[in-house]
Amino acid sequence: MRMQFPFVLFLAAGLAAPTTAQRIPDILVNDVEDENWRPAVAVGGGGGNEDTIAVAWMGYANGNMDIYFNRSTDGGRSWLANDVRLDVGSLPGAAWSSDPQIVMSDNGNTIVVCWRDFRGGTFPHITDIYCNRSLDGGLTWLPDDVRVNLGVPAGTNQVLNHRMSYSGDDVIVTWEDQRDGNRDIYFNRSSDDGLTWMANDVRLDTGDVAGSNNSTFPRHAVSGSDIHVVWNDFRDSAFSGKIYYNRSLDAGATWLPAAIRIDHIATDPYQGALSARVAASGDSVHVMWLDNRNDPGLQLLSRDVYYNRSLDRGATWLPADVRVNTGAPAGTYFTEWPDLCAVGSEVFAIWVDKLYPSSIAFNRSLDHGTTWLPTPTPLSSAPASSWASFDPPRIAVSGPLLLAAWSDSRAGAHDIYFNSSDDSGAT
Repeated sequence: MRMQFPFVLFLAAGLAAPTTAQRIPDILVNDVEDENWRPAVAVGGGGGNEDTIAVAWMGYANGNMDIYFNRSTDGGRSWLANDVRLDVGSLPGAAWSSDPQIVMSDNGNTIVVCWRDFRGGTFPHITDIYCNRSLDGGLTWLPDDVRVNLGVPAGTNQVLNHRMSYSGDDVIVTWEDQRDGNRDIYFNRSSDDGLTWMANDVRLDTGDVAGSNNSTFPRHAVSGSDIHVVWNDFRDSAFSGKIYYNRSLDAGATWLPAAIRIDHIATDPYQGALSARVAASGDSVHVMWLDNRNDPGLQLLSRDVYYNRSLDRGATWLPADVRVNTGAPAGTYFTEWPDLCAVGSEVFAIWVDKLYPSSIAFNRSLDHGTTWLPTPTPLSSAPASSWASFDPPRIAVSGPLLLAAWSDSRAGAHDIYFNSSDDSGAT
């Protein structure tokens, strides 16, 4: 199983170490010790290549941010002696490149990286999405990077919040796009590992006029040839978004003619949802988000974590949303930064609870989201006297192994913390 962890690199070096083992020192990956930000990580998932780790990040060595890459084939113990710059379609440092995403094939040979690139316009308003790829485990790359958002000329648009993953043998990218005024959700696909892309990218927030309302922060999940996309959509209210969904059952060749709404928030224009996340496993699709339906007086005093699911590849959904931040009455929490993952019939959710003290909270379902723990499990152990602030937690699953990581400020400045379970979240 392919595991992708957006920002935590230290996991790879010590996944199998017993809890009593001496801590392994951190390993420096980049060879130029300048400003290096926002690493994206992919791990090989089969065929004897589980020790293959690929990392892409944005580095400031040349005066502007460029996209760099390095990889390890021995579980993170050793790395290529020299980083590889991937945004080779422009001179080093000539334009800002940011926010890399990375995917890798199970055998570790094919690696594709995409990023936002400002070479076509003026920072920060005009951006395109570019990608580069390697077919030999990161040793060699395309001599020129490839643009992904091909429905408009280069340097005429702004793209935001792109995400990338595999769908079978295809590479898919989703993003929000301002070519028609307000932001819409777009998709493109490469069937040759990122070398060429569909000439016309596809708008997914259908059922509404392009550019008439904002659709933001898309997330997608892949299961076989199925692609499931969710986002925050403002077509129902200019004041608060709702959770909308589109899907393809043929690797992106066709989509629903009109996007459908997932949440069941009341018609009050000030009740809204945000931070949609999606996971898929087999025919099951799981969606989680934050919303303020229980906020007394809608004064931004509370936000709960809600969930819905489909067991038939997105055709039908539960008639009522399920609140998963249980353990206290609705409307008494303020939650942030949800994340979720799924495998088989199991669904795992994580978020930040902003009660006193703040904590990383976890809940799980072992029956396709039908039932959940009555009280969430706290994963963080900040002292009760502290009010630690947290940055987005992340959760990943491989069989019964669950990995959770986050940053928190219990000691003053933010540090990276980690917790794990080898029994599907029971302990």
